[in-house]
Amino acid sequence: MPPTIERQGSTQAIESSGRLGVRVAIFLALQFLVLASLGWGYSRNEHALLGAARQKHALLDASGPPRLILVGGSSVLYGLDSPTLAETSGLSSVINMALTAPLGLELMLNEVRGHLAEGDVVLLSFEYEHFCTDVVSARDLIWLLEQRPISLEDMGVDQLKLVLDRSLYHLGSVLRSRSWDGPRAHDPIHDIAYINRYGDSTVSQHVDEVAAPIPTLLDCDLGRSGLIATQVEKLRSFTTEAAANGAEVYYAHPPLEARSFESAQADIAVIHRRLSEALPGRLLSEPVEATHPVRDMLDSNYHLRHAPKLRRSRLLGDRILERQKRVEPRGIEPLTS
Repeated sequence: MPPTIERQGSTQAIESSGRLGVRVAIFLALQFLVLASLGWGYSRNEHALLGAARQKHALLDASGPPRLILVGGSSVLYGLDSPTLAETSGLSSVINMALTAPLGLELMLNEVRGHLAEGDVVLLSFEYEHFCTDVVSARDLIWLLEQRPISLEDMGVDQLKLVLDRSLYHLGSVLRSRSWDGPRAHDPIHDIAYINRYGDSTVSQHVDEVAAPIPTLLDCDLGRSGLIATQVEKLRSFTTEAAANGAEVYYAHPPLEARSFESAQADIAVIHRRLSEALPGRLLSEPVEATHPVRDMLDSNYHLRHAPKLRRSRLLGDRILERQKRVEPRGIEPLTS
């Protein structure tokens, strides 16, 4: 090849490479500007309920067995009173790890899985939708990471994929809300200020009336989903692993508004049967025992007002104490009568 043509080819290659470099630099600069606009003036929402995850994990890390550890969605956060459970169950150290159902059953179990030891008791209670439909929300997972980034360690593979798939959309919504939506109205029901030293929400002691109507239908149709087998197996596996560490696991059906219960009674009966088979001797209640009239509900068909919350806590505390007195073999074999 003549030297002149070779030099021209080299020059064109250099120019092409230079143009590519400029384009990459412009692209990176634009990304930096977007991130800078998001970060400018950024402050974590200190009222956000999911911020309580930091307090709850600090309690879990600082405490030792024997403990009563409460695991579930918001029906546990708003539906159990830890001081009452401490008084009635015989376990004075109670930690309420519950936040909200859209974080998913798997993450809630993973949060406590590595912390259990001899003498611990875990009380599980999950909303029925966990067995009927995919309740996991990318928005709630991302908001949790905003409040406690290390929670990434507790997420399963599917949850991580969901976060990655939706993270850019979430960043865009943050930018939009900063630019156009303005500050959000204060929501006392989901304010971290009402979380007590056990991790319970005490808002029912302070808020008498809630404007939102109580839902009376339950979105539960087992025929549309094959989730129940997967979810029940996760609970069975968790119970077996807890037993290997010397911990006991019990399950309580969530509190539910009576008409919601009636709307899904057949599916709830199937869920109860499957749980009874997988966790023999460990269910503390029948589903119908956990139903409540609408006047007992706070702002949702799963959230209790203060007085019914105390009654429910006394009942479950008494039953835990009774089971603890007669527990013999560990594992998921039926407990002796």
